[in-house]
Amino acid sequence: GFFGPLFAPDAAVILHVAEADGRLFGFQWVESHPALPTGTGDIATFAALDAHRRGVGRRLFEETRRAAAAAGWRALNASVLETNALGLGYYPAMGFREIARSGGKVHHRRALEPAAPRG
Repeated sequence: GFFGPLFAPDAAVILHVAEADGRLFGFQWVESHPALPTGTGDIATFAALDAHRRGVGRRLFEETRRAAAAAGWRALNASVLETNALGLGYYPAMGFREIARSGGKVHHRRALEPAAPRG
């Protein structure tokens, strides 16, 4: 099998995992991408089929959104295959809006509110 880095060595990455009792229910990451505007991270979400409609994606996104804002990202981009009905429903439910279609993908974007100062 192939084993190698999941992310480019110079990518800024945020990763969250949803698990319970040692079982992985989903994960979500944001990474920098050279094709996106400065300050925009590229997000990807994966959830087990039996985890859908149980709040896993929403909880993952709340944590990811906070971490991305704290890391200084001003927006998130999600590129979803046109055939991925679950993904096409998920991102708009998380506040993303469609901005373009190309190459069999639907591109969504969501602005992030600046992280609140701690203290």
